[in-house]
Amino acid sequence: MNKRLSKILPPVFSILIFTSAFIYFTLRSSDQENSIQLSPERIYYSDKFRDNTSYEKNDITEAENILNVRLNVKAGVSEPKIVCSPADENILAVAANNFSGKENSATIFLSTDKGKSWDEKQIPLSDKFESSTYSDPYIEFDPDGNIDFITVQRDLRNRSKEGLCFSKSSDNGDSWITNSEFVDYNGKEIIHLDKPKLVSSKNSKDQDLVFITWTEFKGLNSLILFAASTDGGATFSQSGTIDNNRVKFSSIVSNNNNELFALYLKNDNEINIKKSFDNGSSWKEIDSRISINPAGTFSNGQYLIKNNSEKGIRINSEPNVVLSGNSDLSVTYTSGSEKNDQSDIYYCKFLNSSSEFTKPVKVNSDNTNCDQFMPAISEDRSGNIFIVYQDSRDDDSNILISTYLSYSTDGGKTFYDKKISLKSFDPGNISVRNYISDHNSCVFAGNQLVAVWTDGRNNNFDLYAGIISYDDIIKH
Repeated sequence: MNKRLSKILPPVFSILIFTSAFIYFTLRSSDQENSIQLSPERIYYSDKFRDNTSYEKNDITEAENILNVRLNVKAGVSEPKIVCSPADENILAVAANNFSGKENSATIFLSTDKGKSWDEKQIPLSDKFESSTYSDPYIEFDPDGNIDFITVQRDLRNRSKEGLCFSKSSDNGDSWITNSEFVDYNGKEIIHLDKPKLVSSKNSKDQDLVFITWTEFKGLNSLILFAASTDGGATFSQSGTIDNNRVKFSSIVSNNNNELFALYLKNDNEINIKKSFDNGSSWKEIDSRISINPAGTFSNGQYLIKNNSEKGIRINSEPNVVLSGNSDLSVTYTSGSEKNDQSDIYYCKFLNSSSEFTKPVKVNSDNTNCDQFMPAISEDRSGNIFIVYQDSRDDDSNILISTYLSYSTDGGKTFYDKKISLKSFDPGNISVRNYISDHNSCVFAGNQLVAVWTDGRNNNFDLYAGIISYDDIIKH
């Protein structure tokens, strides 16, 4: 009997161990897939919004010296990124997701009057995929006033195939040169590319530099990757790794000394920063970091706020960063507080001379436990700080969302709040798989702040701009 057991037990234990490991990693992999927070595919948008809504009239409203303007004519757009041309402060460009857009092309919106009116323009995607769509678009003007654009392009015929597609326009989006080769490419189900960011600059040799960071989710792990171009995006270096252990949501900034900074979220509970002195060939670890409480409640592999029945919306603590002065960085992010508030906005500065972060300051000054989230930051030439975010303070039930601006004229020591959306909305009316957007954006155009956000006031995914002059902001 003992001999029989000695023969049977080893293979039985092996099977049990293998089965347990398989179940564990499958569940972990499922959690990882859910936590990637990819933009929903257009099929899920179409399931909820079966009719393609097109608006017959523009939507321009004004109250208390604040102008709200809808950018899109056709519904189904989200996640705006706005930039202002260094060559002409009247020219603004906004990149965005477009669930109703054409295959094999991406959408941007362009204004030549500081955001009062907008035209939709199309960007051809790479011809590597016969049928494709895109997500997570990001846009910048280079120092010469050209538009640089990066996005995740997805093969509609093989969902495991993705690539980072780069395009450039020298005529404010009327025509585009799309790089036929991807900056990065994958064709495996366990790998996903997510949220690319870019910065454009010139070096002492007058070369047009483009630097790109993005997240690669690889099985149970995630990495921050990097690529560089010295010819304005015509060619890119092979991708390198900035960090390779459970990291995501990177941002990249270049200062006036051609130093590069990469900020990103690690382990969901701290913001790390690395610095490069050699155009990204190597990255120096910075000891200083920001500890956070992940905003929202972890549920089904992602963080949610307003998590009542099926109306919860996903949230992340992605750092949003801009250059402050000549070499420092201003940083904003979302974090839970110690007072049972699931989601507040915080600000701090990275001091380049000492390689340290200042003590974070809470930005929103409400006295509620309602949600504030999706902060975007801009800074004017005088060093005044402007942070735009979504806010539910005006609804005791903590459901309805408005857009708020907080601003500081003393370097971030104190902030004042101002509502800049003229209507609120219920996110449950538009959310698709807990998604309404992942970020807002704002920029200065002359003496005007122009903020853009995903808005549901028409019970669909729309982009609205809030326009307010500097003089009207600081009247508090």
